[in-house]
Amino acid sequence: MNLFGIDFDELLLTNFYYFKSEKDFPDVRISELISQADEVISNKTEIRQRKAEAYLVKFQLMSYQYKLAPKFLKKALKLCPNMPQALIRKGIFYYLKEGNNVKMLEYINRALEKDPIYACAWMIRGYSLHIYNSKQAITYFEKYIKLIPDSPLGYIKYADCLKNNLPYIAYMDMKPDKEIIQNIKEAIYYYSKAICLKSSDIEIYHDRAELYLLLYLFNKKEQDKNKSLSDLIKYLEELPINGDIEHLQIITKSFFHYINKSVKEKYLLDMLKIVSKNTDLYWCIYNELADCYSDQNYFTKANIIFTKMINKKNSGSIWQILGYYGRASVYNKNKKYEKALNDYASIIKHGSWINENLFSKIPYDISLDNVYKQRADIYKYRIWDYCYNIEENIELNKKAIEEYSKAIEISKIGSRLGSHYRERAKLHMEIEEYNNAIDDYTAIIDLHNKKKSSYYVKEAYEERSKLYLKQGNREKAFEDFVRMSEVENEEQYDDSFNVSVGNLITEKKEFEIIK
Repeated sequence: MNLFGIDFDELLLTNFYYFKSEKDFPDVRISELISQADEVISNKTEIRQRKAEAYLVKFQLMSYQYKLAPKFLKKALKLCPNMPQALIRKGIFYYLKEGNNVKMLEYINRALEKDPIYACAWMIRGYSLHIYNSKQAITYFEKYIKLIPDSPLGYIKYADCLKNNLPYIAYMDMKPDKEIIQNIKEAIYYYSKAICLKSSDIEIYHDRAELYLLLYLFNKKEQDKNKSLSDLIKYLEELPINGDIEHLQIITKSFFHYINKSVKEKYLLDMLKIVSKNTDLYWCIYNELADCYSDQNYFTKANIIFTKMINKKNSGSIWQILGYYGRASVYNKNKKYEKALNDYASIIKHGSWINENLFSKIPYDISLDNVYKQRADIYKYRIWDYCYNIEENIELNKKAIEEYSKAIEISKIGSRLGSHYRERAKLHMEIEEYNNAIDDYTAIIDLHNKKKSSYYVKEAYEERSKLYLKQGNREKAFEDFVRMSEVENEEQYDDSFNVSVGNLITEKKEFEIIK
């Protein structure tokens, strides 16, 4: 339907596929179109079909105002109960509002009964099935392609079904059968068709790159690897990162998630030959290569790269800071704790501006609260080295507490802050600073109490109850046990603790709160 020259079916499918929530038109344009729809609706000489279409257009335009929009859809269906476009949107409305897939399919089927060549209905029907029954969904996408051969969405969804149905054996050096290879090639073909129709959709290049890489893993043909490289680099270079280095890293890492480390190493080396030097993408791949070496215990190779990152980038740049972090991690793995502490200290010295100005766009690793946590962990590791030296043990414990205190002071994310309090509380308990531990668990409770299902709240009540028992404060211990039982959580807890608190219940005469 293209009342006012706008194909709202295409908009619906595009938004449904890309999970868009932003407006398709500016507010001024929406107002103009609504006014035009109102003119049609108020015109007494207009036929019912066109009035119904106007109501449906108004529903589409006002779908950003969910409380107002449904009444227009209702009016459209009242005028034309069997209008396929309205039936489709009614089905989607049930799905989005109630998660009712059965009801949505009911309305889709009604729409197709009235108009068997309504392409949008076939596409939505395929959407509703592609996760559960990809073979059946493919038949619906085929019908959409036949009806609208110049739309890239049909080819994309067809290829997605084939791709999502591929088993992970492809990533585990197992020999595939002919059907798997054929499905890979067919999916590549359909992604290529979509690219011909809409080359600006960079996500297609990412998906095709994965498939070319799979094909290379099976047949070891260099041309497939080169095609994969070309597609992945195009995707990464055109990705709208806007300084979000963490997003770039996550995407790069996820692409290689199931790939053998030696294959990943060669692939990254080939990427570095193609990508322009001194770009964020270049340093991201370089950093990923160093991590790959570290994962294979090639620590010398990894440290050479991390050191180059430290020396070649400007002081305090994100990639220099990541170089410090990567090298510190390698030192940590090799128990070179002093060198690791020094590199973490360099991050604290040079990286404060990153945390202040780019907090939401930096990798979690180099956020300062995590760096302090890593330093605390080193002191915790060293406690094991001095397990027979009580004085040294206590000194290391106190240093770890100091680092967690610094992490708590600057932490901006609630879940991480709760974790820092939790770890510091455990350290306080180890050196029998029970009041300090109680304060930390109380802070967790205060921080997370609004989230009744929070794991930290339940654990905090349990641990604080144990501490009250140690101090002989049985009434507060019981109160915390009761509160802990009221927090919904599936985590299992220490049975011995439940027994000890059970003894409290049997002695309920000691508590005024139990009568």
